[in-house]
Amino acid sequence: MICGDPAKVGLSEDFKFRRIGFGIIPDRFDDPGKEFEYVQKFLRLLDYLKKLVPQADSPEMDIKVVSTSNRQEDVLVSKYIKSADRVKRFIVQLRKGTRDKYEWLELVLDATFDTQQAFRIDVNWLVASCSKVEAQIQLLLRRCMQYGLRIVQLPNYANSSNLYLHPFITPSVLAYESSDKGKILEEQLNVKFQFAYDGKRWVDPVEIPAAPGFYFPIVRGKRSRVVGRQYIHCSGIAFIRAFEDEKGHTIFLWLQNRFLTGNSEDMIAAASSLLKDLKAHIKQSLIDNDNHFVQETHDAEPQVAN
Repeated sequence: MICGDPAKVGLSEDFKFRRIGFGIIPDRFDDPGKEFEYVQKFLRLLDYLKKLVPQADSPEMDIKVVSTSNRQEDVLVSKYIKSADRVKRFIVQLRKGTRDKYEWLELVLDATFDTQQAFRIDVNWLVASCSKVEAQIQLLLRRCMQYGLRIVQLPNYANSSNLYLHPFITPSVLAYESSDKGKILEEQLNVKFQFAYDGKRWVDPVEIPAAPGFYFPIVRGKRSRVVGRQYIHCSGIAFIRAFEDEKGHTIFLWLQNRFLTGNSEDMIAAASSLLKDLKAHIKQSLIDNDNHFVQETHDAEPQVAN
């Protein structure tokens, strides 16, 4: 791999390597014409990415495009992560001349581009200098800006099944809801609070904060993993992950994007305001339905209710 054997090029999660992730966040499209323009912008970006990938070393960059006209099912219907083919991996050669050092990076793209879902782009590298990787990333960001695509840097802990992965970042528990109320709140995330769907994530119940009445079955002495649905705000400043127990109760967890809010007072204020509006909305919904329980604790311990 280090010397350039094409048959062995490729990175897996078993390796330790450098990585940086981005997401293209869609707008809400009430006009089919605007949605068509958004698809055309992405296709221009895809044409640019194809030029970076030599077809001899990588598979064809066949990204499926899903829009209102050809969407067959709601992305929230399935409770399962369908297959391992959710992403496509490509090798980008960074060596310009034959005398240069052999350097490359791995480009990981979502296999499907959906106009209602954030599109993930990850850059992984092991055999490459950071200066060359940075140059490629800056070109990517400039292309997205040129084409009118909103792209933000995303933290790795937002992809993890364990939201307590980062020792200094604890997710906030927004609400515990019944099945019906949970679905209504998820719809409001998109309609009222401008969150976009960000795909499914595995969740280990061991890492779920304790909640009254929640039930996760034990199979062969262990609690089986559940699938959560993740949402990202249109600004990229925050994520919300929702998942259900066996009784249909839903828990919502809030997590900030520290890449955007860490050093910006304006972004911190925007995230705080958004969280305040969400809590107020949930509190009002509980006043209308006082048989539900809300917990607004920011420092919930990763425990599981008996």
